[in-house]
Amino acid sequence: MLDHEREIYNVELLLAGRASKAYELFFKDFLEKKRATLFEAFQSLGNTDSGGLMEVKRMLHTLNSLEEEINTIINSGKLAQKSLEEE
Repeated sequence: MLDHEREIYNVELLLAGRASKAYELFFKDFLEKKRATLFEAFQSLGNTDSGGLMEVKRMLHTLNSLEEEINTIINSGKLAQKSLEEE
């Protein structure tokens, strides 16, 4: 493995560690509470309020995308760790 590759893997590992801490300390509870709030909003909206339903869907999609991005960073770090261990 080249030094440049090793450096990239170490940076990915560092970012993954930070992302994992942020997820556990903040984002996990935040996302859970926001999803519960959105579910309550969804339940309170009538099926005739298509604008409101679309807004709830958009917000839920945004939350899911955020969580997916964080998990991608964490998983990239796991792969980087594995690559460094296999060296």
